[in-house]
Amino acid sequence: MINRKSMLEIIHDANGTMTSYKNEAADFARDSFTIALDKDNDYLYIGFNKPFYNLYVELETANTNANSFTAEYYDDEGSWSSLTLLDETKGFTRSGFIQWRKNLGLKYEDSSNNIEEWDETTVNGVEAYYIRLRPSATHSSTAVRGIGLVFSDDQDLAAEFYGISDYLSSRDSFILVHASARDKLIQDLTDKGAFNTGYDGQELLTPFDIFRIEELRLASTYLALSLIFENASDDPDGNLANKAITYRERYQRIISKAQVTHDIDDDGIMEDGEKTSKLQTRIMTR
Repeated sequence: MINRKSMLEIIHDANGTMTSYKNEAADFARDSFTIALDKDNDYLYIGFNKPFYNLYVELETANTNANSFTAEYYDDEGSWSSLTLLDETKGFTRSGFIQWRKNLGLKYEDSSNNIEEWDETTVNGVEAYYIRLRPSATHSSTAVRGIGLVFSDDQDLAAEFYGISDYLSSRDSFILVHASARDKLIQDLTDKGAFNTGYDGQELLTPFDIFRIEELRLASTYLALSLIFENASDDPDGNLANKAITYRERYQRIISKAQVTHDIDDDGIMEDGEKTSKLQTRIMTR
């Protein structure tokens, strides 16, 4: 089920013609959309209701033209400022994570080190915190399966278990397993007491409340491997079932001691009190 609180605004500006792909991009399982970004006239806007710093892009058909993205964010001076990306997709030529600096919006006591704050702006009638991307070379027709967030990908699986691709079924990636692992991980963190307060009182944790997704990457990898082997096993005492148990135990050891940097006050700004917050057992009352 799609969590509407985790839906990104995805808007293609094709030389002034705006098309929203918010619904198509929201789920890695169902819809896809096709775009071809022009290097001279197009932008891809990606926005959220608070500052955010991580994305995962899953492609169905990759762009075949080598390029890199120029990225910008909207600052509090009312202009677009440059933003340095860590782009594992290499300009949508493959699936992967996109990340950028997590100190946007922070002000330092030494004013000479101040950076512009990230501010909201309106694109296609929707106000949000946006980044915008423009390629250095025009893209070929690119089918995007989803733009959202997971905590691990197929490269992480292959690094842990060589030959994991032998267990692929009808799809060409394990993106649905990673999404399932993400949801299970978020639920486990919530059960351990990781939640933000937000502006409406206590609210449940969402993937975009996690500032440092690398803190959860190994846990997500182990959990995804457990799910894959559990699904592939038809013998409760067989080798695959034992692998599923082994990786689930590794996951549980990690998550039981997890310290996760998450957005306690729901403002999208990583502050000292939110860094590697210790998760306490949550006492439920009725």
